Amino acid sequence: MSEDSAPAGRAPGLLLPPTLIMTVLAIIYARYGDLDVLRRSLAGISCAAVGLLIAVVVRMMTPLLKRTGPLALILMAGVFLAIGVLRLPLPAVLLVAILVSVGATIFLRRKVAA
Repeated sequence: MSEDSAPAGRAPGLLLPPTLIMTVLAIIYARYGDLDVLRRSLAGISCAAVGLLIAVVVRMMTPLLKRTGPLALILMAGVFLAIGVLRLPLPAVLLVAILVSVGATIFLRRKVAA
């Protein structure tokens, strides 16, 4: 087996179990979604999922925050505030953030080169 075919061979093993779990949960919800017990159970599971998601985000961002400059931190905070707090549309915010980020990078590289 070559090295190129190894990742493709592992992809079904990584993708199939979560896909099957979500499919089974969707079928159960479609069939029994009107039951109060199921809705409360899913609400509790969603709280645990949000907690896990926050833990993963914090763990992934820690190294990034240690080596990131102040301009990038300001841009990240601005995107968070625009999307999370002000509820602005995601595509518009990301378009502006991309343009500002590329412009700031070009400006800073020209400044360093000069």
